[in-house]
Amino acid sequence: MVFTISRYYNDFYGKETNFWQEFLARLPILTTIHIKNGIPLGRGLGSSGAAVVAGAILGNEVGGLGLSKDRILDFCLMIERHPDNVAAALFGGFVGTYLRDLDPEDMARKEIPLSEVFNMQRIAILTHALGQSPPDPDLIYSGMQDAIHQPYRKELIPGLTKILQSVKPTTHPGLLGICLSGAGPTILALATDNFEHIAQEIIKKFSEANVQCRWSLLELARDGATIMR
Repeated sequence: MVFTISRYYNDFYGKETNFWQEFLARLPILTTIHIKNGIPLGRGLGSSGAAVVAGAILGNEVGGLGLSKDRILDFCLMIERHPDNVAAALFGGFVGTYLRDLDPEDMARKEIPLSEVFNMQRIAILTHALGQSPPDPDLIYSGMQDAIHQPYRKELIPGLTKILQSVKPTTHPGLLGICLSGAGPTILALATDNFEHIAQEIIKKFSEANVQCRWSLLELARDGATIMR
């Protein structure tokens, strides 16, 4: 996501003045913000988290607040209560997050019964597996199994169950693991090779369920949120 701000505005004497130099001295006049968002909306790819981070970074930069990324994260979480998306957009790379506090009211609204033991075991496996070189496909695939989130989405996303059950490292060399991205319907597949073959197999199975989709090959944004001048 990219914000572009008009660099100049007219001061009280009609002379063009550099926006960044004079912002703290005068309120900006006729400031224009252009937003370019390359993250698809409503696909479980963290577009809302990225938007919150972009807004916080913009405010920090334009306001000259000098906040650290750790402090910016605090402000982002006041708006977006999904730290995994926010932290990934802010810090970049592979990040793991959790919220320390959990509002009792949120717990009262929880409708999905949780299989905590199953998922906690796989979190431990996945954390270990992602640190190995070369990566172990069987270990990563096992670590990405889920009993909390995905079972309750399968009825909402045609073809999801078949894809998760049939696209495996043993049947598709190069694949490390596969899962639902966020709330979906995007599918996340970790792979080291055969990207086209793996993607086309997933697209084929979605097509059999009358779902049309496309695929993209992505790399980690290791730097997270950055300022470009």
